[in-house]
Amino acid sequence: MNWISKEEKKRFEEYKAQEERFLFGIDPIPEPKPICNKRWAWIEVDGESQIQWVDDVTMKAYRRDGYEKTEDEIPSYKFERWCRPMDL
Repeated sequence: MNWISKEEKKRFEEYKAQEERFLFGIDPIPEPKPICNKRWAWIEVDGESQIQWVDDVTMKAYRRDGYEKTEDEIPSYKFERWCRPMDL
């Protein structure tokens, strides 16, 4: 004799399946989002200090368009330091 209604039994089975996927990781792992390595830095270009984007892996500097990142690379510069929050 079953005292649970059919709808409730169905919802319980769905919940149990969701719980197993959560606990045992049956669902595929989502792809990680790409990490952007560009950070704000103080650099010296032609004797003038300025804030630009610098890739912290390759140490290539890129010009900025306001606060937007661009792919316009700065060929020669002197790295001074990474920006602090109060610099921005």
